[in-house]
Parts: sequence; structure tokens; C-alpha cells
Amino acid sequence: MVLSIERTMRRWPRLLALLLSGCTCAEGPREETPATTDEPTATADPMAAYEVAEVVNGGTITGTVSWSGERPAETPEHGRGIAAPCGALRPLSGLAVSRQGGVADTVVSLEGVHRGRGMPANPAPQVLAVHACSVEPRVVALAVGTPLSLRLSEETRVQVHAFRRQGTRPENPWFSVTLEEGIPTHEVPLDEAGLSRLAGDERSAGLVGWVHALSHPYFAVTDAEGRFQIAGIPPGQYVLRAWHEGIRWTGQAPGGPVGGSAPIVLARPVTITVGHDTTVDFVIGPDDAAAAGD
Repeated sequence: MVLSIERTMRRWPRLLALLLSGCTCAEGPREETPATTDEPTATADPMAAYEVAEVVNGGTITGTVSWSGERPAETPEHGRGIAAPCGALRPLSGLAVSRQGGVADTVVSLEGVHRGRGMPANPAPQVLAVHACSVEPRVVALAVGTPLSLRLSEETRVQVHAFRRQGTRPENPWFSVTLEEGIPTHEVPLDEAGLSRLAGDERSAGLVGWVHALSHPYFAVTDAEGRFQIAGIPPGQYVLRAWHEGIRWTGQAPGGPVGGSAPIVLARPVTITVGHDTTVDFVIGPDDAAAAGD
């Protein structure tokens, strides 16, 4: 009891001062903690946002991308002011539709996936065969870290320019290289996720290529019949995205301008359950090209 009274007496002056100052808190003003500034920052590690984890009995997405509506006529393009050899008549490019209506070279990928099976440890280079007026394959999708190898396939001299795209913002130059006798190959690493466009110079105006680099392994490129499959997906809700480079239309007359649409992008929500196969089919057509704009 005596100790309790002594403690109260020692605290009395402090309590009295608080009451006289009009403070309603018994313990006095609380010291503020400085606001944290630990916001996510850009990192050089392209896999920082993706966590490798074991996937047991994952789900699978199987589907097709098909064309609906009138098909663009397979008439040649007429180059204006383009030196040989690409100034000659060239077949329509950018859209490959099979007899059954399947659309090739469409990149299908999952969005919103942050963990799952690992990427290849030492991926082999993806070879792009560079011709005077084209690149084969025209569209590739690769895991970040995969080397990209350009290899000249003809006895000629070709300049290749690469540009990185970020949404609707202007393209940024990535690299430029001249392939010729003595320097027939050029290899670059894919060090960050995103979309890149390959183009030729004025002599190689028909040279067009697209490189998709992804930070996870859940993607595919449709085959000649428009088919794709993505396996080993962890259960969850995602968005399945289909990207096509767009449709290049011919000019109205020889020497006329060659126009085209911007890339066509379609998206579909998808739910993956344990061990379940999910079918997702995409359909594109002239209306999608018109909606994409120039």
C-alpha cells in the first residue's frame, strides 16, 4: 500500500500538468514514426516479380485463334520508291490463315501470373533467318534471358533495326546491325520483358519481325492451324491475352500506298482449377482490325 501511494505521489505533478494544459491523453503526445519510402523500384533482375514454385497437377489451356469474315485478297503489294530486290511485287504479309480458318503467328500469354514453374536454365538461342526482304520466323515469343541470334541466309547485305515498344509510347531504338559477308550473325540477349519490332532499311522495306520477351513461361505462339496450348498453370484467376501483329492491306493501285492496322489484342478472363483442362478460342476479323486503328 505504501509503495502504491508513493508511485501515485510521484506521478501527480505530471498528471496535474496534463489536466491544466487541456490534453485528453493520459500518456502525453505520441512520437510520430517517419513515413516509409520503400516503394517498389525498377530492378535489373527481370525475374524479380516472378517466383519459381513447384506446380503439382496444374491446369492446361488449349485453344485456337481463327479468322471470321472476308479474307484479305492475296494480291501482291506494290512498292513505291523502294530499291530492288524488295521493290518487286511481294505477297501480302502479316496474316496467315489456313483453309480451316486458323490464324498463325498469334502470341497467346497469361497476364497476372506471379509464381509457377521455372524458366529454362540455359536456353538455346532463338535463331532468326534474315533474308533480303523477310525474317523467319516472323513472330517469336521467348523467355527473358534467351539469346536472340540473327543469321544471314543469303549472299547479300541487310541492315536490321530493332525497336522496343512500351504500350502506346514512341518506340525506343534497341540495336542496329549490318549483316553481310564476314559478319553473317549477330546475337543479343533478351534482358527485359516487352515487345520489340524488327525492320529493314530502304532496301529491305519488306523485312518485318516481332519479338515478344516474357518474364514467365506461360505463353505460346499459334501454329499454322491457329492452335495453341499452355500447360502446368497454377490454379487461380488470370487474363488470357491474344496478340496479332495486325493486317497489312495492299494499295489500291500499282505504286499506291500500303496501309494496315495496328496490332490486334484480345483478352479473356480465365479461371484455372487443379488438373483441369480449359478451352479458350479467340476469333479475329476485319472489325478487330478496324477497331485497332492504323
